[in-house]
Amino acid sequence: ANFSIGDAQLGRSQILLNREMRGFNYENQKWLDSSITTNLYLGSVPISFNGQEGVEVDSQGVAGIHLDKDLGKGRSLSLGYQLARELENATGRESRILRLAHTAKISENLDFQSEFLSSYADREKNNFRNSFAFDLRLDYDYQGDYALLHYSKYGPDFFSPTGLDLHGLSQLEGSASFLQNWGQWDVEGYWSENSVSPDNSSLEIFRPVIGLHLQSLFGMNDLHGFYRYLGSREDADDQSRLFRSNTHWARLLKSTKVGQVEAWYRYRSYRDASLSIQDTIEGEWNLSARGFYLWRRQDFAPEIFFGEERVRNFQGQDRKSTRLNSSHSSVSRMPSSA
Repeated sequence: ANFSIGDAQLGRSQILLNREMRGFNYENQKWLDSSITTNLYLGSVPISFNGQEGVEVDSQGVAGIHLDKDLGKGRSLSLGYQLARELENATGRESRILRLAHTAKISENLDFQSEFLSSYADREKNNFRNSFAFDLRLDYDYQGDYALLHYSKYGPDFFSPTGLDLHGLSQLEGSASFLQNWGQWDVEGYWSENSVSPDNSSLEIFRPVIGLHLQSLFGMNDLHGFYRYLGSREDADDQSRLFRSNTHWARLLKSTKVGQVEAWYRYRSYRDASLSIQDTIEGEWNLSARGFYLWRRQDFAPEIFFGEERVRNFQGQDRKSTRLNSSHSSVSRMPSSA
C-alpha cells in the first residue's frame, strides 16, 4: 500500500487526460485481490485557460476511485468513478463520470485499447444531462514499422471539467510509417465532424499527409531527399466555411563531417470557397550552408542562408521578399537531419 499527500498524476485515460492533482492519494495492490490495484484520490487539479488577462489558472476539485485488474497475457480491465467540480470558476459546473477501459495484446506486435465513459453533468449550470464518450485505439509496431488507427466519439452533452471539451465530436485518425532499403515513407490522415454549434450546423474536416525520405540519392552517401504533402478540407453544411489547402514541400540535404548544405522549396495554395473562387498562392525557397569546426574545445557552426518568398492572393496582388543572413554560434555538432 502507498499513501501520499502532495502531487500525484491522474492517468489511465485518453479522454480525462493525465492531469497533475494536489491532494490525497491512496493505492493498494492487495486490498481486494492480489491481481487488482485500488486507487482512491481526493484533491484539486489546476487547469490553464486563456482569459481576459492572458493565461489564467482555474482549480477543479476531484475525487474518485479506480480499480485495475491484471488479466494476464498483456490484458487488463479498469473500472473507475470520478466526481469533478469547478471551484474558482463562477459557473461552478460539475460532472459525475463512470469509466470502463480494457487493454489487450492481440499479438506480439498489435495492441488494442478501448475506453467507455458515461457522464451525468451540467455543461450549462444546473442543467444536468446524461451523455457518453468512447475511445478505440489500435497500435502496430514491428522493427521500426509503425501503424495507428484511432477513433473517438463524444456525445452532445458530454462534459468533464478536467478532461477534453469535445462534446458532439466524432474523429478518426490513422498513420503508418515503414522503413525500406531506400529510405522511409509515411502516411497520415485525420477526419472529424462536429455536430454541435449555436446554429445547429456541422463542420467536417479532412486532413491527409504523405511523406517520403529517400537516402543516398543518385548513389551519393549522406545525400537525403524529403517530400511532404499536407492537405486540408473543411466543409460546413450551411456553406459558411468551405476551406481548401494544399501544401507541397521538397527538401535536399547533404551532410559531411565538416558541415551540411540544404535546399528546400514549399508551395501552398489555399482558399475559402465561401469567400473567393480563386486560390491564394504561396511559394518559398531557401538555400543554406553550415559548417562545423572546433576552436578552443568549443564547437562552432557558422551558417549563411539565402531565401525568397512570393505570395499572390485571390485579388491578384503579388508580394515578394528576399532574405540573406548569416550567423556564427556555438552549438552541438549534431546535424539537423538527425
